[in-house]
Amino acid sequence: MNEPSSSSTYLGFGFAGLSSLHEEICRPFTEMTVTLDRVRTPTELVLWRKDDTGLKIRSKMHDLAEKVEVGILQFATTTRTNEIEPDGYWETAERFSAKVFDGPNSISKLVVDESGYSCESGILVTSISGKELVVVADVFPCHIAVLGIEGLSSASKPEYGMARYRRIDW
Repeated sequence: MNEPSSSSTYLGFGFAGLSSLHEEICRPFTEMTVTLDRVRTPTELVLWRKDDTGLKIRSKMHDLAEKVEVGILQFATTTRTNEIEPDGYWETAERFSAKVFDGPNSISKLVVDESGYSCESGILVTSISGKELVVVADVFPCHIAVLGIEGLSSASKPEYGMARYRRIDW
């Protein structure tokens, strides 16, 4: 595992919401919606709760140096009434049950060190039964790689090999 240098700059998750990101991400969820582009690469994931609120996850690219960029996850709270259905041509949505995550989950940040920066580029959600959901920036800019959803047929690929990410329990 790569260790951050003591002089590295830290780039944290982006968040648009009224409460704290930690509170939002720790809430149990029962359904997931993955939005896929035309080549079936995920552009966003929404973790839905029983009360029809959700946590939307996307990736935003940050330039670190010449020809070096890294994706940082961006989070926003949403509700089902605020969501716009994909057009079916440029984007499609797939829904998946997530009842296994409807209980206490443990959350870890996945941080990658690159060009003097420590970047929050992913999350690992582990259910009480041990089921894991991984969301990291994709190799394709402004897309996400979603790992651990049975039945998701996507072309996603993590921006970095999973061994490059440091796991920080949250």
